[in-house]
Amino acid sequence: MNKSVTRFALVAALLAATASSACQDAATAKKIDELSERVAKLEKGGGGAGGGAAVDARLAKMEKFLGPYMNQPPPPPEPDPAATYSVPITGDPFRGPAVAPVTIVEAFDFACPYCYKVGPTMEQLLKDYGPKVRVVYKMFIVHPQTATMPAFAACAASQQGKYPEMEHELWERGFNKGGYSQELIDTLVKDLKLDAGKFKADMEGEACKKIIGDDMSVMQKLGMNGTPGFFINGRFLGGAQPIEQFKRVIDEELKKADAKIAAGTAVAAVGSLTFDSLSFPVFALTYPALVGLGGAVWIMAKREQLLAPAHDLPVQRTVRRPIIESSDRGGL
Repeated sequence: MNKSVTRFALVAALLAATASSACQDAATAKKIDELSERVAKLEKGGGGAGGGAAVDARLAKMEKFLGPYMNQPPPPPEPDPAATYSVPITGDPFRGPAVAPVTIVEAFDFACPYCYKVGPTMEQLLKDYGPKVRVVYKMFIVHPQTATMPAFAACAASQQGKYPEMEHELWERGFNKGGYSQELIDTLVKDLKLDAGKFKADMEGEACKKIIGDDMSVMQKLGMNGTPGFFINGRFLGGAQPIEQFKRVIDEELKKADAKIAAGTAVAAVGSLTFDSLSFPVFALTYPALVGLGGAVWIMAKREQLLAPAHDLPVQRTVRRPIIESSDRGGL
C-alpha cells in the first residue's frame, strides 16, 4: 500500500489547494467536498471490500477529475499592496460623486460569488462616506461562459446612463436567481426603459468590445489574477474583505487627501487616477524608487502617493481556473 499512501498524500494536497485558492462553481465545489470526504475515509482504512485494488481505482478516478488543476501553471503574483498604482478610469461607469478625494476602482466578474458578496460592503461605504468616496467599475471576466453576456449588457446600459440600475438588476435577478439568459436581458431592457434598438447595437457593437477588452488589459497589466480586486487611490486590496479593511485604507487615504487639499490641491486632482488614454503605460510607484531617481519621475496621472505599508489579509476571491466540462465530472 506504499503506492496508495503516496497517492493519498497527492490527492489530499490537491484537494486542499483547490479548495483554498479559489472558489468554484457550485457543482465543482460539491464534488470536491465529496472527494475530500472519501480521501479522509480511505486514509482511515475505510476502503471497503476489495482492499488495495479498490482504493487504487478510486484514487485514479479522483486524480482524473483533478487533472486540469494538476497541470495548470501557478497564477502570477497579485498586485503589491505596498505599492501605489496608477489606474486609468476615463469613461468608466461609477457610483457616488463625480469628484471625490478617494476613488475605489473595483474589478469584478458577474459570475463571481465573492463579487456578489462584497456588493453590500460597497453600498455601505458609499453611504458612510458620502461625497468623500466614489466607486468606479471595471470588468475582469474570469468565467467567460457565464459572465460575458451580463458584462456586455451592463456596458450597453452604461451607454444610456443606466449602468448602476442594470448592474443591480443583473446581480439580483440574474446571478441571485439562478443565472443569466437573453430573456432576462430583454426583460431588464423593458423594465429600465432603455432604447431597445440602441441597446442591441451597443451590446453587439465594437465599442463595448473595446471597453471590456481595455478593462481586461489594464487589470492584467496591473497583475490581477482573480476577482474581486480593488484599487483604493491606487492601493490594492484583494478579495471580499470585511468592511473594516476597506475603511482602514480609505481613512488613511482621506488623511493624505485632507493634507493635500489644505495645502491647496484641488479635490479632483487628489482623488483622480485618470489617464487621457489607455495607451499610456501603467506604473507601480514606490517611495524608494522616487528617492533613487532623485525625484525625477514623471507620473502620467493627476495625483501621486508614497509607499503604503504592506498588510497580510485573508483573501476571498475567484481565481482563473481551467474549465471542467460536466462530462469530465462523472463516474467519481
